[in-house]
Amino acid sequence: MPSRTTAAALLAAFLLAGCAAKPKGPTAAESYQAGDFARAYELASAEAARSTGPARERAALLAGMSAHARDDNTSAEAQLRPLLSSRDPDTAGMAGLTLGLVEAEQNNHREAVVLFSSAAPRLRGEQAARAYFYAGESHNALGNSPTAVVQYRLAQARATSPTLQAIIANRLAMDAFTLQLGAFRDPNRAQSLAAQNRRRAAAMGLPEPRVMQRPDPSGRAIYLVHIGLYRTQQEAAAARAAMGNAGAVVRTSSSPG
Repeated sequence: MPSRTTAAALLAAFLLAGCAAKPKGPTAAESYQAGDFARAYELASAEAARSTGPARERAALLAGMSAHARDDNTSAEAQLRPLLSSRDPDTAGMAGLTLGLVEAEQNNHREAVVLFSSAAPRLRGEQAARAYFYAGESHNALGNSPTAVVQYRLAQARATSPTLQAIIANRLAMDAFTLQLGAFRDPNRAQSLAAQNRRRAAAMGLPEPRVMQRPDPSGRAIYLVHIGLYRTQQEAAAARAAMGNAGAVVRTSSSPG
């Protein structure tokens, strides 16, 4: 799995603060930091099952984040949904942030916006910045460009890592529009969608669908399927209408790369 250094370090600091005596071998949090998400899930879910109160919530949070990291969204949902009502803002916020990622990765951006927007005010520093940033990403995917810019600026005011700061600056510099047919973690799914729409785009006189790779703040690649590059939102909307109102009009950069 790709590195999730920032999230892992902050999560581990939060979780380890409440841990009891260290067992033999790596703990669940240490396994998560090392990228051994299967072992982290095994240890954390077992701890959650035998614990109560804040200790159970901390273990369930780590189990849910580990499940998400290994693309087991069913287990992630089961561990994290109950934590949304936690009295601890860090726990509720991290659960909401992770569930928002689950929804966004399945292109359920309306639900993702709700989760990110609820999580952001509960979190602090870099994790709050991530929640606002991802809210901006989902608003952009929904075609809500002005709201996306607001969320990016809220993220910019809180971001501390150079990586996230650079990504936010890139988003705020976006000066054009495109028709986005989909966004995927799996490059094969992106290529398949592009191929499925190639003939129709040509028939409508539109550019060929292209797959664009973009990093997210955790270092994972996202593969976007785009058609065209337009100066105005109205021009991109016309392209969307020609494609049967598929996808969404989103902001992008006119610069290559």
